[in-house]
Amino acid sequence: MYSEAWAVADAGQCRPKAALDLKSVRIESTQRLVAVDIHPDGTITTQNVEQNSAAGPATTASLVATMPTGDIIPGDGDTGQGNFLAVRRVTSNWGDKIPAQVDELEYRISADREVLYRFQVPLDPDGAHSVTLLGEDRIGFTSRGKTVIAFDQDTGQEKWRWEGKNPWVVPDAALKGGEVLDRVGEHYVIVKNGKQEDQRDEGFMLFVMKFRCPDEDD
Repeated sequence: MYSEAWAVADAGQCRPKAALDLKSVRIESTQRLVAVDIHPDGTITTQNVEQNSAAGPATTASLVATMPTGDIIPGDGDTGQGNFLAVRRVTSNWGDKIPAQVDELEYRISADREVLYRFQVPLDPDGAHSVTLLGEDRIGFTSRGKTVIAFDQDTGQEKWRWEGKNPWVVPDAALKGGEVLDRVGEHYVIVKNGKQEDQRDEGFMLFVMKFRCPDEDD
């Protein structure tokens, strides 16, 4: 996934070295969120997932851009139905250094690269990287800052949310029964239905990872 954009500022009959009045400048802009597919034969194709266009006076035109933030789960098997993507949507006016609005969202994208749904998640003021996991019974988990949200994978409907005391919470593993193991500072907590069920320290978790029985696929 990547984001691309182009913009044209038309100042009409302007004079060289003359200061421009923004009221006389017209803006045309198009921004796209693009999916990249690499095929078995090595060929690459791209397809638009979302497009944001704007046109109008520079003083009032509102420009919207949607950009991937790095957290992505590729589609399952050949169907591509399990594409999940963390997206930041920025709304700004031409020439402004500070965006008028910033939103964090989670997208689910179909095999045809259409947005099946999108839902808004809390904005993390520190810009911490988000983490998304898929669990059993069609439950997904995603984090923003200190907040972990459980959602329905098919509809995007929120099931519950939980906030840790540490400003940065990272889902570490989706467990059975709708539970999720979260790393909170130097501790690990197990959360279910929006409530903390148990806690483990880091030493215990390192012991488990070192001496656990290998999986059949290992």
